[in-house]
Amino acid sequence: MLIADVLADAAIDLSARDGSATTAIADAVEVLKAAVPFLLPVRIVTGHVPASNIVLEDANEPYCAILLRWFAVFVNKPTLEGADLVELICRVRDVCSDRISREFQRKRPPVHDLLRKRALDECYLCDEVMIRWLSCMDTKQLYRLAIQWDVRQLQQDDQPGVLEELGLTVDSMLDLPEEELIGLDLIARLERENQQHLSDFWEFLGNDPVGVEVHRLLNDALAATFDN
Repeated sequence: MLIADVLADAAIDLSARDGSATTAIADAVEVLKAAVPFLLPVRIVTGHVPASNIVLEDANEPYCAILLRWFAVFVNKPTLEGADLVELICRVRDVCSDRISREFQRKRPPVHDLLRKRALDECYLCDEVMIRWLSCMDTKQLYRLAIQWDVRQLQQDDQPGVLEELGLTVDSMLDLPEEELIGLDLIARLERENQQHLSDFWEFLGNDPVGVEVHRLLNDALAATFDN
């Protein structure tokens, strides 16, 4: 059974003249691309085929339930846009992925021949956390948290980052000779900056009920993985 068949069983007409269903599918896919990009068809993630092509995928795909849930959200509330959640959801994925990777590093030191499998295990665990989170979160509260994060970001825009302090951009950094990168200790400084951003975001999540749920789901997933 395809996702399109599930929608048809629910008497949802994807060819409606007003395009509302197609728009809702596209918004739902935006949410999924931010949350579980590696589960989706590559050509949909890259934009080489329309987001609406997702309905041609198997209804047994692990993201199907979330897709249908968020599709219903956007159909019933057409003024909402999936793009407004992308920044927040991407940040949640980044911080979960980082913490999962560090926990694997601490409790299961990598074996060279199994690095690819380890990376896949980390990715699958992050997917699981994101799916559970987006399956239970109240839509209104999630949009509220996204707005709060946007406001916080705007308030911090006047604080220069490592590259800005050095008068560099991502592109110009790549043009620097290796010895200059080493002399500036640039890679290590950027890594410290990124870790600080992740730490700040984790703390931000911990001060809100929506974010606390991320903490709980991630901790539960890690405990289930390493305590058995």
